[in-house]
Amino acid sequence: TSTMALINAAVEGLGIAVLPRRMVEKQLQSRQLVELHVEGMRFDRKFFVIHHRDKYLTAAAKDFIALCCGGQTGA
Repeated sequence: TSTMALINAAVEGLGIAVLPRRMVEKQLQSRQLVELHVEGMRFDRKFFVIHHRDKYLTAAAKDFIALCCGGQTGA
């Protein structure tokens, strides 16, 4: 459940973990961990931009949300 707990478990040889590469750069560089590529397997993530419905959004905030959403705000 904790990213660091998963990293530490893998470093200690207790198993494998699926984590964002940027979270384990240090361990990869020090060769504590190795990266495995699984052919035919793809990992995608979804991100959401959320805010309080009654919160006033400045033009800059609206522009940022549009940038994050590829120009689509979903509203």
